[in-house]
Amino acid sequence: MQNSEIDEISWVGDQFKQILDKFGKVESKKRLYREFKDLTIIEIRTLVVIGQHEKQSMSEIAAKMDISGGPLTVTMDRLIAKQYIVRMRDEFDRRQVFVALTEEGEKVCRYIQKLRDNCIVRIFGILEHEECTVLLKVMGKLNDELDKMLTQSASSFTEEDEA
Repeated sequence: MQNSEIDEISWVGDQFKQILDKFGKVESKKRLYREFKDLTIIEIRTLVVIGQHEKQSMSEIAAKMDISGGPLTVTMDRLIAKQYIVRMRDEFDRRQVFVALTEEGEKVCRYIQKLRDNCIVRIFGILEHEECTVLLKVMGKLNDELDKMLTQSASSFTEEDEA
């Protein structure tokens, strides 16, 4: 790969990183979620993950959020105390514990999703149809490559020295 190609790819990567950073700032407690005074950003994200399915095990949630069980347990305890989720045992295997949203948790989760949807429409609504089509294709390729990278070890990210 020539230096000009590497420079261009680096510039694209920098732009992508800036977009992700800015989106993270928009989707924050200071902006998008500022009205949720009693919830931290990790609690909000946890509610969203729990809200994707009727009930989930702690290990399923931890895997989706890419966090360990300890911090997740603390977050779950807080959400239970705030009455947004409940723990329940499997009726056939009492060792298996699931969590699910309460009615109040479902309301909050729907509202969070509405806020996110409005944010996404505002961001991507500035694009023309053709731009969206191209972006979807590009994002699909990037998503596929990221999926591959997530299954690889960190050592596979280093390039071989070019001769």
